Amino acid sequence: MDNDPNQGVQAFAPAHCDDYFIELCALSTTDALTSEQWRQLELHLSICASCREIKAQYDGVIATALPALAVHLAQASDGYTSDSWSIEQAEASLMARIDRENISPEKDPQPSARAFNWRGLPWPYAGAAVFLIVAACAGYRIGLLKGRSSSEIADLPTSHMGNAQRDLNHSGVPPSPAPLMSEQRTKKEVELRQQLQSSGMEVVQLKEQLNRLENELADSNSALDRDSQNHAELERQLSLAQTNAQNLEDKLNATVSQNSQSGAQSQMLQAQVSELTASMREKDQQIAQHEELLDHDRDIRNLIGARDLYIAEIYDVAKNGKTQKPFGRVFYTKGKSLVFYAYDLDQQPGVKLASTFQAWGRKGIDQQHDINLGVFYQDDQNKKRWILKSNDPITLAQIDAVFVTVEPNGESSKPSGKPLLFTYLRLTPNHP
Repeated sequence: MDNDPNQGVQAFAPAHCDDYFIELCALSTTDALTSEQWRQLELHLSICASCREIKAQYDGVIATALPALAVHLAQASDGYTSDSWSIEQAEASLMARIDRENISPEKDPQPSARAFNWRGLPWPYAGAAVFLIVAACAGYRIGLLKGRSSSEIADLPTSHMGNAQRDLNHSGVPPSPAPLMSEQRTKKEVELRQQLQSSGMEVVQLKEQLNRLENELADSNSALDRDSQNHAELERQLSLAQTNAQNLEDKLNATVSQNSQSGAQSQMLQAQVSELTASMREKDQQIAQHEELLDHDRDIRNLIGARDLYIAEIYDVAKNGKTQKPFGRVFYTKGKSLVFYAYDLDQQPGVKLASTFQAWGRKGIDQQHDINLGVFYQDDQNKKRWILKSNDPITLAQIDAVFVTVEPNGESSKPSGKPLLFTYLRLTPNHP
């Protein structure tokens, strides 16, 4: 019965996997990876099922192929002699068997995805697998050789030993190279034991790394559980917010429906408001006119009832003796009030761009201290009439003449234009 050491080991099939991670899977069995490469490989294995299968197949080589090979060699050890085996022969035999039992890789439609077999392996991890198998075979063979050599030497009779020794001494044949081979085997055994010890230390380190990774995985799982709880809470809040939004939307639709029903009524009310507004504006204008008339009536009554009233009409006379267009009418109550009406102020030459007509009071011939009495405002646009009122007794007591100027830049602090409609006020009252 032939116990094939490769029995149960399937061919590798790295379908569409990165060669870098396939190489890491192969080297992981020799502990030749750095901490960073271990971390990269573990992260990649967590998301790549193909590489996980490849890693499991490499681990299967170590777990199943080596013990099966040892059993096979033990069954074939009956015909073994000390000169019939060496490490070089075992490696050559293994490679010949690999070549004999594997078929050529099939052509894949995609150039980057090739069928994976032992011969298709990249040399780093193919060599790693060969080294592990050869090391196991060498260790097993050394153990068998030591056991069998000891038992055979103990079983040989002393007489046979002596005869063999005498034959060797008298034969003239050179001594056997057995001591040299034994020394080489011992050296190989020491090297293999050292390699075995180094592998054991690496296994301890790998176990420590595995424990550390398991702890990190447990922490990650705890964080994932917390994230799952937070996600569930957020989903609950989202559902509640969606329910509230739906309720608000229903209320909005109801409100819009009510607004559409009352739209015609609102338009009717708006039309009524517009009518009422126009009516109120018209009444306000009427009230303003009545108040203005009342003010005029009050002024007229005050003027008519005044005891020391001076009334004068004012004209400007040109050099040729003709009266000019503007003229005015003054109602002056001594020490109480002054009402100055001016007509056609904007009809004189050079005042079309004027913006303000301003009245001034003067004391005697002092032209440096003219007193500002105020600005004319238009009383009646159709009649082109302007009016100025002053009811300040203190100011009226300081002046004895009034006149008008045109101020292009608005109200001024001193006269800047030509005096118009100049008249004296220190005259004898002519009314009543």
